Amino acid sequence: MQQAEDSFLLNIFIDEVLWRVIPKKLYFKGLRDVSEKLPVEEYKRCFLEKEGKMAKSSAIYQLSRRSLFVNELTSKLAAQGYGFEAIATAISYCEQIGALNEDKKLMYLIQKAIEKGKGELYIRMYLKKFKIDEAKIDECFGELSFDPKIAIGKLLDKQLKKYNLKEVSQKKKAILFLQRRGFQLDDIFAVISSK
Repeated sequence: MQQAEDSFLLNIFIDEVLWRVIPKKLYFKGLRDVSEKLPVEEYKRCFLEKEGKMAKSSAIYQLSRRSLFVNELTSKLAAQGYGFEAIATAISYCEQIGALNEDKKLMYLIQKAIEKGKGELYIRMYLKKFKIDEAKIDECFGELSFDPKIAIGKLLDKQLKKYNLKEVSQKKKAILFLQRRGFQLDDIFAVISSK
């Protein structure tokens, strides 16, 4: 009897799990149907139904910890072993309930970077790792009406007041600091020359 069950499990593992490479943790969550000794196609169908539900709950859990972009959530779910259909279902579900909002997260990230005194070049380089469309980034900067000269002036008044901008060496240090923050040289020179 035990040998028959073992061979049944082995057949399911060889025939049915190898059709997709999935982690053991996810596979064993779907093994509850094995005790019913379902046929191969029926087992596959049941597993795929359960996989969609598990992907939804995993996506909601990931989004409850912190907001994510679609690319980030997709890679996290794929790393957990979910299939393309389950991931697409989970993402569309999260967008429907409002848990996944890329535009809101993008606007939040840009506002936080501006508040920290970062320039447009720095922000664009940072957002490149999320593979966000440049048009969306341009649209967000347009909505915020970001003026780099005002931001440079605030930084000079707040963090760089110790520098004497009339001395060449300290002026270079201030320019390098502002460049590392992602501001363009034209804007930097325009603000420094006006002070």
